[in-house]
Amino acid sequence: MPPPTQPTATSSDTETSLLDSAEALFCERGYGAVGIREITERAGANIASIKYYFGSKRGLYLSVIRRAMQRSEGHSAWRVLEDPPADRADAARSIAVFVERFLLHVVREKQGACAPSLICREAAEPSDAIDEIVDSYIRPHMSCLVRAVAMVTGSDDERTRMLAMSVLGQVLFYKSFYAFHERLWLGSEPSEERLRTIAEGMAEFSLRGLGCDDVMIESALRGRTSGDTQ
Repeated sequence: MPPPTQPTATSSDTETSLLDSAEALFCERGYGAVGIREITERAGANIASIKYYFGSKRGLYLSVIRRAMQRSEGHSAWRVLEDPPADRADAARSIAVFVERFLLHVVREKQGACAPSLICREAAEPSDAIDEIVDSYIRPHMSCLVRAVAMVTGSDDERTRMLAMSVLGQVLFYKSFYAFHERLWLGSEPSEERLRTIAEGMAEFSLRGLGCDDVMIESALRGRTSGDTQ
């Protein structure tokens, strides 16, 4: 029997259950490996409910991504880069703050269904929704990071975009290979203090690679914990 035509408390529960079930399955196995029947059975719904609420499996997937991004703590990291930096030193400080907040975010959400896991899964196994995901979520964020890097380097070209990807890539490397880091040197439950120390090393490495001198790097690292950048 199809869902009711008018939203009710029950229909709202069904929609949430579909999103929860799909998020867990997409995160675990990827978009292509999960069927709509499996999603609906896990959610305790019927197959017609996916079309009713989301239009299609692709629509459900995009809704899952959208919800995960909206509730993600990663917003705190990316918000640091939203406002154009005032000068080179401000851009360097913003990059240092971003690296720390984003690293804490991806490590804290290393397990379970979450935005970092979904995005990393999409990068490794692109679905037919990848263009919309890139245009809606990835490109706007990356443009802010590229802008900060361009302010530091003094140029905005293809090399600048590659440098920005390198800054982000250090953090995503920890996300993708966390199980190795955990066994090599992080331990099963690394403290926040230790993660901040790792982030400091990442930020220093990035800023030195972007051409910052010792004075600017020291100022940027000091500024990342001073509360100046929110």
